[in-house]
Amino acid sequence: MLDISIPDGKILQVAPNIATAKKVVDATGLYVSPGLIDIHTHTYSLLVAHEVPSEGGNTEFADARACYDDWIEPFDGMAKDELEDLVCEHSLIYSRLTIVGDIFSAAEKDELAPAHQPLVRRHPRTGRKIYYVGSHCSHVVGWPTDKGRVLIQGLNEFCVRPETVYSHTWQAGDLVIWDNRCVLHRGLAYNPAQRRVMHRATVAGDGPLINHSN
Repeated sequence: MLDISIPDGKILQVAPNIATAKKVVDATGLYVSPGLIDIHTHTYSLLVAHEVPSEGGNTEFADARACYDDWIEPFDGMAKDELEDLVCEHSLIYSRLTIVGDIFSAAEKDELAPAHQPLVRRHPRTGRKIYYVGSHCSHVVGWPTDKGRVLIQGLNEFCVRPETVYSHTWQAGDLVIWDNRCVLHRGLAYNPAQRRVMHRATVAGDGPLINHSN
């Protein structure tokens, strides 16, 4: 399943061969939270299955609230509450670079500018805190890159423990709705000779979490 922006608000078709798309990038297996690569976050996503393969192609959902609640290990001498002021850079270019290399043109890179998001976010309705991570999360702003990536990798791995992940096995006609403000998701591999045709819509977000005016 791809995670790309929808600037005109149209429903996105997700499939191995989308004739109208400029570029289709295999993002199978990457946990993401849509909206992190945008200045404005996303709230809910709706995904409906039209055609599904005979096996594989599940979508997994990880509870980022449990990640925050259960994380007790200090990092580099920093207590849990000291991580709350950190800001991370999120980039679609970075996440794709890790799996398929440098595939974007200079013009595309200009259009896909990274966004800064707080590492810790409080859900606006429930008040629960989450770690805002995922495969787009590149580094911690103001930290040495390697140090930040060690923290991010640790949080990503902690967020996807088996006991906090739900795996949905699709049947044609299924509709799944989730809250991007507290859930990470990823699509699993399937036989590319078979079709997996999905349609997704995403609800616009709450507004910028970080002042991007500077």
